[in-house]
Amino acid sequence: GDITLDAYFAGTVMFSPKPNLGFLKPIIRRSAMQNTRYRSDLRIAEDDELVIRLLLAGVRYTYLPRPFYLYRKHDGSISHRLSSKHADLMVRSGQDIRNQVVAAGLALGAYQVRYDSIRDAAAFSHSVEALKARDIIGAVGAIIRRPSALRHYRMPISAAWKRLTGAP
Repeated sequence: GDITLDAYFAGTVMFSPKPNLGFLKPIIRRSAMQNTRYRSDLRIAEDDELVIRLLLAGVRYTYLPRPFYLYRKHDGSISHRLSSKHADLMVRSGQDIRNQVVAAGLALGAYQVRYDSIRDAAAFSHSVEALKARDIIGAVGAIIRRPSALRHYRMPISAAWKRLTGAP
């Protein structure tokens, strides 16, 4: 069926346990891309941002439940590792999108949940990078500025626990 803008926002919440629609790789008609291009400053989520701008422009997005390609995330994948630099660019892109959503007079509910998840992911990334640099104050500061990001520590803690215990 068709994926609406609200459905896309709800389906692209970062670190959600649900499959993320942002990992779909759409086939886009050339005519739909008339004045729309990828943002060259984004390394991660550039296709996600493009899809949102196309949806805002009224382009129809239809999901076909058939595999046309194999998408694989691996340990070296940039989709698997979110640096604070890329997270900050995603936050800025999210601000730009929010402005477009507001200008279009659209509801912000689903968008706000998604945007908050991006801000949490950015704070988590800053905290982890600070810990790796042995900057405890910086790590704690990132979480204090965005306490909701603390819940993301369950991912590395769970992964470490599985490695220690051999649990599946």
